[in-house]
Amino acid sequence: MTLTRGYLQERELNFKLENNSKNKIKIYNNFPGNLTTDFIKDELIVIIDEECITGINNHLSSDKNRELGGVITGYNCELVSGEKFVYAKNFIKAEFINSSLSRLTFTPETWQQINDELENKFPDEIILGWYHSHPGHSVFLSEYDLFIQKNFFNLYFNFAYVFDPVLNQNGFFIWKNDDIVKTKNYSIINNQLSENNKSETQQVKTENNLKNKNTSETKKQNKNYFLFLIVLINLAVSGFLLFQITKMKNDINLISSQVAEYESLRSDHNALNQKLEDYIIEKDLTSSFIEYSPKQGETIRGISYAFLNDSNRYEEILKLNNLQNENEISGLTKIKIPMNK
Repeated sequence: MTLTRGYLQERELNFKLENNSKNKIKIYNNFPGNLTTDFIKDELIVIIDEECITGINNHLSSDKNRELGGVITGYNCELVSGEKFVYAKNFIKAEFINSSLSRLTFTPETWQQINDELENKFPDEIILGWYHSHPGHSVFLSEYDLFIQKNFFNLYFNFAYVFDPVLNQNGFFIWKNDDIVKTKNYSIINNQLSENNKSETQQVKTENNLKNKNTSETKKQNKNYFLFLIVLINLAVSGFLLFQITKMKNDINLISSQVAEYESLRSDHNALNQKLEDYIIEKDLTSSFIEYSPKQGETIRGISYAFLNDSNRYEEILKLNNLQNENEISGLTKIKIPMNK
């Protein structure tokens, strides 16, 4: 499905809430930037700035011996024609993480750092999704990645971005019909190009306005209608002052409305952060487990190393699954793996 192309034309004051969510939706006439993708109907569209995705890839390439990650911020958007999309503009690196070659964990300290940076650097944006690396493992979502997506990024506009800095492969994963799927419904835009085009257009308009003004003034001087000019100037000044007063009132109302919305958004993010911390504590991951489907040829020790970072902890997996020895894994379709560190 081919959708209308165009530059950013945001309709100010045209915000609304959807599905009782307090995540502000921005309404656009056209997509931001120059797009080159034909989008798939009924799928979330991901539009991301080139500078943003380049910065993410550089971050994930900085250490190829362990997984790195963070969150992606921007705007939850919708066209006036109804198509839903997200506009990803910035990212926040995750600090204070626990990670290995095959696993990444966001700690409570990580979430606190992310929310602090969001409030200080991008107060008018929301968290759209998360990103992480798979160094040498190709692009997919593991069972643990799916657990994170389902429990912490489960809104319809939340997406995941995976980058393999060794194989130089990447992919976006979105929600579709209550399932998480890899999508081609994304476009990387160079917003600088759009700004340059708009600047050039504005410059041409300014030059034309100056030429028209000079021509008009010359004609008036030749006709020597001084009295007529004085009347016009008085009317223009009066109209301009009236316009400025009206605009100032509207601006004050707009700023007041936006300040109230921003305060509400900050409160919502703080509540979400508290909810996440409470969830981590109440969930008590030290006593929980996930189910995993062993692949042909996998061993208990290998699975223990992949999930627990220690092959010697295979006995914990044996005990949790009531197995007597390592060989009993053969033929099992699912096993339980403890989630404690």
